[in-house]
Amino acid sequence: MSVRVSVLTTTYNHEPFIAQNIIGVLAQQTDFAIEQIIGEDCSTDGTRAVVEYFWRQRPDVLKPILRDRNVGRRQNFIECFHACQGDYIAIVEGDDYWTAARKLQIQADFLDANPDIAICFHALEHRYEDGSQPPRINRRSRSRYTLDDLLAGNVVPTCTVLFRNHLFDEFPAWFADVPAGDWPLQVLNAQHGDIGYIDAVMAVQRIHSGGVWSPKPASERRESMVSILKTFRDNLDPRNRPVLEQNIARWQFKVLNALLIEGRYAAAGRYGLDLLLHPDVSRAELLRAAGWASRARSDVGSRPD
Repeated sequence: MSVRVSVLTTTYNHEPFIAQNIIGVLAQQTDFAIEQIIGEDCSTDGTRAVVEYFWRQRPDVLKPILRDRNVGRRQNFIECFHACQGDYIAIVEGDDYWTAARKLQIQADFLDANPDIAICFHALEHRYEDGSQPPRINRRSRSRYTLDDLLAGNVVPTCTVLFRNHLFDEFPAWFADVPAGDWPLQVLNAQHGDIGYIDAVMAVQRIHSGGVWSPKPASERRESMVSILKTFRDNLDPRNRPVLEQNIARWQFKVLNALLIEGRYAAAGRYGLDLLLHPDVSRAELLRAAGWASRARSDVGSRPD
């Protein structure tokens, strides 16, 4: 039986988490074949031993890529992506996991029934491993999103996504330079169809000190968003430029606000002055964003702050 869904998992130093990740994949109840491509990027802890244990148990599903040197998060992902054989690809990073046994079946059926949709995703739970905050459910208010929505911020949590394979052949050169690859990946996919949302909690995203984003202050995370948006503006269809200019300006004011909240007043002053003297977007957009920032009571972003 040919593989219908490929599950892409990149992992590095996820020894406390990777077993639960793999168990969540092996527990999937589907009427089609699946595979899990696991890119184990030469971890320095016991991650590889855990992956090899499950590989021995289920070689029919697990297809690990075991590296003898660390190639880095982005290259690991790209090589795993190209190894996926399924019609659809799901992603669950090594420190996240799935909680619903029919998750893949539900999402595959959804894409089968909606040929105009390129990506589907679902609700999830954010779980704080240190217990500093109670678990939080992340839901969306709409059943469908577009590329323009995605260009404002990443509405698609990585561990919830299922998308059509072969929507594009190669990653563009700029993909290797962006600070995070999950959002740009969905932008590349969303150029080929809309994004569907399923209102069911079927995964957990862990928030922990070893995560890529979690240890960084809010100002740095938001500056990364600005950097990604600028990359989109400079490389995507020029018709997307107006919405991207607007979103760049808004995120720049989010950076400024975060610097002030963090008490980094000198840095905030320099950042604000640089926006005025050397704007990356038109001053009209900056003025509109300033008005938006003064009215906003809270930020709405793609990741918990």
